[in-house]
Amino acid sequence: MLLLAISLIGVGVLEYLSRHTKLPAAVIRKSGHVGLALILAGAAIWLDQQFFVIGGVMLCVIASIVRQLPLRSLATFKKSSYGELFFPLGIALAALIASSSTHFIACLLLLGLADTAAYYFGRRIRSPRLVGNKTVAGTLAFGTVSALIIWWTTGSLSAAFLLAIPLSLVELMSQRGSDNVTVPVVAACLLLPFS
Repeated sequence: MLLLAISLIGVGVLEYLSRHTKLPAAVIRKSGHVGLALILAGAAIWLDQQFFVIGGVMLCVIASIVRQLPLRSLATFKKSSYGELFFPLGIALAALIASSSTHFIACLLLLGLADTAAYYFGRRIRSPRLVGNKTVAGTLAFGTVSALIIWWTTGSLSAAFLLAIPLSLVELMSQRGSDNVTVPVVAACLLLPFS
């Protein structure tokens, strides 16, 4: 019930912002992305990972229903991305795979912070395009934030750089919002040896 309430409040806030502010839709969407990831990372400190497996599946169902509604906050992205469906699926799968709550929290932070850094710097800094709309600057931003999160998680600087490289490639190759599932799943798998 708590998960449903948080989801509905989040959708309501994003919809309010898209209707009553002049903020670009992408900024509103990424703000929701970061906010939800941080809320879930905080909740993961106290809640069992199985909650997130079940909750992720429930959120995926809720997102598929919300996707059918005429919401302004989703209108510009419906045709180009399935990110709002992949996000809860990525959470559920990462919770299932991650060997500890610390690793699961790292997956959530990668999903919210590294992905948003890639988006922000990829659009703010002029650099060559690599795949689709993804740029060198965005990929480097993703890799940098990923390395910091992994360093915090593992305590190993070498692991941080070694794992950030394949994660950056996964994010780069994932299209149409699929990085919301590929990044946390691959991160959970790569972190397994650091249990």
